[in-house]
Amino acid sequence: MRLIGLALLAAATSCTAGVPTYAVNHSWVPAWGSPVERVTAAAVIGSDVYAVVRGGTAPYSSEVFVLDIGSGKLQRRFGRGVLDQAHGAKQAALNSGEQRLFITDPGDFTIKLLDPINGHVLQTYGEPHKEGTGLDPIQFG
Repeated sequence: MRLIGLALLAAATSCTAGVPTYAVNHSWVPAWGSPVERVTAAAVIGSDVYAVVRGGTAPYSSEVFVLDIGSGKLQRRFGRGVLDQAHGAKQAALNSGEQRLFITDPGDFTIKLLDPINGHVLQTYGEPHKEGTGLDPIQFG
């Protein structure tokens, strides 16, 4: 049995050889102030990282922090008052080349399509605060 364990360890080590590993430093707080543990998702658009930061207990307190990909400096932030308990992020490019940002928000059972430059909500999928799985209209939860 011990020999099998050593063989598995050797196989796992050889599979990850040369691949960098990372560990979360839980004591680090970025210059923009939010604890790292509250970052629930991220998306990259151009030279910016869009970090989705889940809000506290207050309704609609989630935000998106836009960070420079090279320096990590905060460029701008948006979403407070619009995003309840934001959880996921996905970027999308339109045929015109314009970028869009989808944010999943299980706090109010919606997906929001945002303009990544100014944070304006362009479209909301699902009826806020109406949990469900229907398709007409589409609902989430």
